[in-house]
Amino acid sequence: MSLILKLVFLQVIAYKNNTFAPDRIITADEFMIMCTKPELFMQNKKMTYKDLTEIARKNASKENINLKVANGNEMLNIASKLGIDIEENKLKDKEKVKRIEAIELIAKISEKVG
Repeated sequence: MSLILKLVFLQVIAYKNNTFAPDRIITADEFMIMCTKPELFMQNKKMTYKDLTEIARKNASKENINLKVANGNEMLNIASKLGIDIEENKLKDKEKVKRIEAIELIAKISEKVG
């Protein structure tokens, strides 16, 4: 199963109604959750959004990653810290980033930080 399908299945990147909402602006918490390997969310209890956020941020802190504001430059900074090559012109200087615009970077980060 592909990474994106796993994330959708776990409702990490999809909403409860199974939509992705690609044109919605991504939040910092959503970005951090989406960058986390789905396996970290597999637990024997129903997880709240707060649970997902805590797991994602704890995992990200191991890599010294912290996103407070989900803007393009902050996302590119994380990519740079991790040595991930990403086409900058898609995100550079964007104050608000749509979920679909961040998906390539999210996939690359989630594979790297696990």
